[in-house]
Amino acid sequence: VDSDHLEPVTPMAWHELRYYPHIARYGEDSIIVIVRDRELSDAQESGMDLNWWIQELEARTQYCAAPPLVTTATDGDNGGWFRNSQMEANFWGVYRELLDGIEPAAHPIRPIFIEDYLDHYGTLGEVRVNTGAWNTGWHHGHGFLQWTGSQAQRDALARVAEVSRAVHDARWLAGAQAPHAERDGLLEEAFWRLLREQLNKNIYTRVIFTNVMVFAVGLVALMILSSFVVKQTTYELAEEELLDKAKRVNYAFSELTDALWGTPFAEHTNGQAQERQDFIKFLADIYDTRITIFDKEGTISDTSARQEVGPGSKVEDDFLKALNEDEITIVRTGGRETGRLSLAAVVPMDNDQESSQDWILLEGGAVNLDFTLNRLYLAQVISGAVILLALIVSSIYLATNISRPLSRLATSIGDIGNGSSVLKIEERSLDEINTLSQQLSKLEQKVQKIQSESHKMEEDRSRLFAEISHELRTPLTSVQGFIEAIRDGMVQDQAIFDRYLDTIHQQTAHITRLVDDILALNRLESGAVTIEKLPVDLTALARGVVSSMEDAARSKNNSLRLDIKAENAVMLGDADRMEQIIRNLIKNAINATENGTIRVGVEAGPDQVLLTVKDNGTGISSEDLPHIWDRFFRVKTQRGDNIREKGTGLGLVIVKKLVHLQNGKIEVASQLGQGTTFIVSFPPYNQG
Repeated sequence: VDSDHLEPVTPMAWHELRYYPHIARYGEDSIIVIVRDRELSDAQESGMDLNWWIQELEARTQYCAAPPLVTTATDGDNGGWFRNSQMEANFWGVYRELLDGIEPAAHPIRPIFIEDYLDHYGTLGEVRVNTGAWNTGWHHGHGFLQWTGSQAQRDALARVAEVSRAVHDARWLAGAQAPHAERDGLLEEAFWRLLREQLNKNIYTRVIFTNVMVFAVGLVALMILSSFVVKQTTYELAEEELLDKAKRVNYAFSELTDALWGTPFAEHTNGQAQERQDFIKFLADIYDTRITIFDKEGTISDTSARQEVGPGSKVEDDFLKALNEDEITIVRTGGRETGRLSLAAVVPMDNDQESSQDWILLEGGAVNLDFTLNRLYLAQVISGAVILLALIVSSIYLATNISRPLSRLATSIGDIGNGSSVLKIEERSLDEINTLSQQLSKLEQKVQKIQSESHKMEEDRSRLFAEISHELRTPLTSVQGFIEAIRDGMVQDQAIFDRYLDTIHQQTAHITRLVDDILALNRLESGAVTIEKLPVDLTALARGVVSSMEDAARSKNNSLRLDIKAENAVMLGDADRMEQIIRNLIKNAINATENGTIRVGVEAGPDQVLLTVKDNGTGISSEDLPHIWDRFFRVKTQRGDNIREKGTGLGLVIVKKLVHLQNGKIEVASQLGQGTTFIVSFPPYNQG
């Protein structure tokens, strides 16, 4: 697995993640992960120097406790044709030379079978393998973006659909069989796992599913609430209607004479009993109720449905509990036959006595809400279906407007790895997406800048190593040759022996200066050098440096002169660094001049302070002049038959960087055989 797609589960260092096998788990299953160094593989694409590769491996694995397992790009069924983009890449450029160096032990790298490594060293820790893809052509492969998929992956997607169908078929078949706890539980778990995987894949399905589910839950809640409200309203209206009927019935009874109602029921004549029965039946028919007359004990004396009541019958206990001499009481009961809610009114009979001896019971029919609720549910379902359709359409539109720009944005981000600047978003995208696009565009620019700087730094580092190796090889080879000659007894003459020692001393001193200059240049380039900018009198500083270097100039029969054209040449800079600049320029002039004159001048103008160092020495050719600012470049001066190389080749590079750190500029003019002039300018320090 590419190292880019791994995350450590157990704590481990950077090199431990890349250069040791690990365990990856999924549920109760586990696999062994062999990590491939993606950066080394990318470097192999374009070919590389084997020695550099070995040094890079040693640097990357220097902190590994156990022997590291390093895997990089390979040939074969992992797209060798794609990896071998150049003749020097992979096997032809690296592996063949690498294998050739195994027997003579030219390097510490040894090939090994992965099985043998695992048998000997095992695995280190546990990792998580993130989603990713490979060989996508133009895409880096993170998150399967723009991944067309292999045949195996297309087969896997077809298998997902097959499993989905199998789960639903199994649940349908299980519903037609006898319940089985373990089977039903497993099928239910499989169903919900499948549902979660299908609905949580992306923002598109989440938006649509969430809106539909919220609407469905809201519709069900609305139906339940509306059903409750309709029932309660209907019951209250029915109670008010029954209460009104009870008052009217009670009034009708109160208008009858005492002769009809004042006599106990047992003493009624047949005529009176029939008259009372007819009157009750008349009122029951008018008000569409069942009317019953009963006493405090609940014994029924008269009723509109005499055929249903026998002698000594009593009313239900619920009605006796509701007796109230002061007001009419409404009682809700379950229907005797239908099971629906029924309403009844218990009315104290108004017969002008101090307390009611009889009560009137009005029983209304069962309240039938089925038709009303069915029509309500039908209306809600139809309107809900219309609203749901509109909601699905709007959700698809909203999800598309959100997911499409994000998908394009994700695809565009993937192109950054290939150097393509394609962060393009539709003009009518949401503000949040536009803001994200703008921020990612800025990030892309920073990444490209970092990549460019990193690439340049890598090139500079490689070139620097090569240059340092070259610069050190010459004096070391010279020292080694002289020492071997002395050790082998080949030098018998004392003068030659002394000359050899003098040469060894000069070369070691040159190596010391070279190392010092390399360290100084490294500090400058890394920003480790601090410049303390304070007012500096350039005239006084130049006078002191010239005075201290007169002996060095006289050693080569040179005259060192100071030309002061301004006594007050003040600039804003670092005095120590300015002294280093002047000293290096004078030293270069002394090395390039014999029996000549070196002039150091200081001038001050309204816009700049000038420092000039001029000599009439050998000069620099027009071919060499553009390269004097390059590291390790030295001008070759020919005098007679001897060609001598002087200095480390870093002095002018250091001078130029010190000048730029102090907001200055440096220029050079030279002609071969006539001399060289360096002109350094700085902004003046204005005390006002």
